[in-house]
Amino acid sequence: MALGGLSLQILKPIEGERYSAKKEIPVELSITLDCGCPTCFKKVNFKVESYIITPKGEKEEFNLHFNPNLSVFNGKIIPSQKGQYSLYIRAIDLESGRAGEKNVRFYVT
Repeated sequence: MALGGLSLQILKPIEGERYSAKKEIPVELSITLDCGCPTCFKKVNFKVESYIITPKGEKEEFNLHFNPNLSVFNGKIIPSQKGQYSLYIRAIDLESGRAGEKNVRFYVT
């Protein structure tokens, strides 16, 4: 039997949204199983990697922290340049091997 993957939903920032330079942008991530079932989160079982690609093509990593009250991962970024950014997030369930990734683009003016 093959394992399904993880489905990642980037709740914030919103694809195509415009933000102001040097202002905090919230990042919020929800993870479910591919079948739509919620996952049973144990902080030690998940590895979440998150980074942005700046308009100059530079990779900047940042941390997301699990919020057990909302069952989401939260973080923030503060862009210093104007232009198009790409946000990439990967998640791996270290216990089952399930994984998923998602990306969105947003703009800083």
